[in-house]
Amino acid sequence: MESMTTRLEIMTIVQYVSIAGAVVYLYDLALTFGAEIQFFWRARIGWVGRHLFLFTRYSPLLGFSAGLLDLNPFVAHLSDQTYV
Repeated sequence: MESMTTRLEIMTIVQYVSIAGAVVYLYDLALTFGAEIQFFWRARIGWVGRHLFLFTRYSPLLGFSAGLLDLNPFVAHLSDQTYV
């Protein structure tokens, strides 16, 4: 029983840290969006530079979304693993 309690505590900590990371990332996106419009979208940047910027700026959003979905206890897991 002690092992189960420890696992639940660790899962709870992981959930809180993941949510905190996502909130900090979204806060950063909100704070810098005006500067992004001013310096990036209005500038003449080449195709490669534009795509690299978009990839590095918004790819963590996909990772956070997938990670938070995986940690959500209300979402059914579509795998053969049994979570205890």
